[in-house]
Amino acid sequence: LEALAVALLSREVPIKLLDVGNNSLSPAAAEPLARLLHGKADKVTDFNIYMNEIGDKGMRVLAPAFKECKALKHLDLGGNDAGPDGAAALAAALLSHASLTLLELGYNPLGPAGVATIAGDSQFAHVDQHGMLCMHVVCLALCAIHASLTLLKSGVQAIKLCRSHCT
Repeated sequence: LEALAVALLSREVPIKLLDVGNNSLSPAAAEPLARLLHGKADKVTDFNIYMNEIGDKGMRVLAPAFKECKALKHLDLGGNDAGPDGAAALAAALLSHASLTLLELGYNPLGPAGVATIAGDSQFAHVDQHGMLCMHVVCLALCAIHASLTLLKSGVQAIKLCRSHCT
């Protein structure tokens, strides 16, 4: 991953989509990815690191890079074993992120503290017995728009939350 980051940073061609999903990446992989995002922050619109294992440590490393990526529209962090600490770092980085329209956090054990950080005290959300955020509406997109605009105080228009086993 380090070699890939160096090679991509040396290119003058802008990178709009960076997808490193399903690669068994550990928290250590967050450092070269963060350097790459910092270097291409003005152009990256889509970043997908779904189904890896970056955890809270990796999320804390990546969060400042997300804050710099002002063109970022879609951020997929699903399935990365991120808990409350990772959610806190992410929330702080994305609080005033105007361009972000989709945030994917499914399959992360955010727990009540992480959910409170990301979604606030929403009447539309709860945490199930597995620590997954569940949305209590028929139209998930409408609820996500409400939660993100009202509670995140940013431009997020949708939050994708897979495995919503609501009761």
